[in-house]
Amino acid sequence: NRPLADAFLASLDHEQREKPVYDLPAAALREGLAVDTNSHFNGLAATFDRLGLEADAGLNVVCTLLEDQVLTPVLRDQMGAYGCFCGVYDGDQGIYLISYRDPNVAATFNLFDSLADRLETAEISQEELDGYIMSTYSGLAVSAGALSGALERIELIMAGKPADLTLTQI
Repeated sequence: NRPLADAFLASLDHEQREKPVYDLPAAALREGLAVDTNSHFNGLAATFDRLGLEADAGLNVVCTLLEDQVLTPVLRDQMGAYGCFCGVYDGDQGIYLISYRDPNVAATFNLFDSLADRLETAEISQEELDGYIMSTYSGLAVSAGALSGALERIELIMAGKPADLTLTQI
């Protein structure tokens, strides 16, 4: 496949292009957007600054735990949503909660509102927590496939970050 990849890359023009500048209006707080699509997403997102939190890689572990212990069992298995996500976005900028193809939007946002209380009262052993830590960090540290390195570099460049940024720097 190397000769084919080299031939493809050689066929691309090498014209330098300026990075596009998008002039999008800033979203208002608690703004919703309705789009006529086959799939819909419902979610919450907030920067750590807005939440008054310092970025902490441990929040990735909290998200993994929430997905496994609460979001997937309740949203998908009980309430019929096709799927859900909880994660830290843009490396360390903020956190998001998302459900998609979700027939119970109001109940989903009520569940999102209850997550802090659920987390505070959860009975999780140190052994379970260690498992979530290992699972989360092994997922962050392992490439997803043959093209993942190239994709990671493209995402870094598109985000305006150095293409040689490593996991330890993120």
